[in-house]
Amino acid sequence: MSALSAASVDQVRRLEALSGLVSTMLGTLLLVRAEEREALVRRCACVADGIARDLAQLDGSEL
Repeated sequence: MSALSAASVDQVRRLEALSGLVSTMLGTLLLVRAEEREALVRRCACVADGIARDLAQLDGSEL
């Protein structure tokens, strides 16, 4: 297994934290009122988009 640079390790930790946030947000969808769901779904989509962009940067590709 190759050693990761400190920047890569930090990036992986950030991505893990973001994915945990998205998971929590999605888990909350069932608990919120119907009118709040749409806003929460938009927030989840924005965070997921950020995660996808970060992963693409780690892979050296772009979305």
